[in-house]
Amino acid sequence: MKWDSRGGQPPALLHQALPSLSVTEWALAAGYDGVVVDLQHGEVGLEAACTMLRAAPRDSAYTYARVGGLDPAPILRLLDSGARGIIAPTIESREQARMLVEATKYPGVGNRSLGPSRPNLYPGQPYTEAGNRAVSTIAQIETVAGVEHAESIITTPGLDSIYIGTDFRGGGTGKTVQCATPSCTCPS
Repeated sequence: MKWDSRGGQPPALLHQALPSLSVTEWALAAGYDGVVVDLQHGEVGLEAACTMLRAAPRDSAYTYARVGGLDPAPILRLLDSGARGIIAPTIESREQARMLVEATKYPGVGNRSLGPSRPNLYPGQPYTEAGNRAVSTIAQIETVAGVEHAESIITTPGLDSIYIGTDFRGGGTGKTVQCATPSCTCPS
C-alpha cells in the first residue's frame, strides 16, 4: 500500500464482504481511510463492487478491491470504476505477480487498456503515468509455495505491496507458527 500520504503510517481500512453502498459511504464518513471490497470471499459480485467503488470519492486513495483471481477483465472494470488498488490472492510465483502488474498498470509498466468509463480519475500528466502512480498493485501471499517464492514475487517490477494472508499458519510445512497472542493456539 502506498502510505506516503500518511507519513508512513498504515491506513485504517474496512474490509467489506457484503454488497452495500451505504456501508461504503458510512465507513468513509466515520473516519476509515478506505475500504477493501472483497470479491473473493463474501457476497459481493462484480456489478455490486463496481457500484460500491463509485460510492467512494474519486480522491479516496485507499479504495481497494480484492479479486478472486488474475483474470484481467474484472480487474479492469474495478479499476475503471474507481478502485485505487487491487489485491490478488494466492500469488505463488513471479509469473503470477507479473500477470497482476500487467492487468493493473498502463503501458510502460503493464498492459492495462485505457477506457472512457470514468474520465479524469487520476490527476496529473501524462494520464497513464498518473494512473500507474495512483493504483496500488498488491500480491497476497498465503501459501507455502508463495512463501518459498516470496523473494522473486516481492522483486517483481511494478508490484507495490505484499499482503500476508491472515489464514497462513505454515500449513504443510511441519513448523510451529508463533502467534502474537499468548493464548493463541495456532495449529502446526
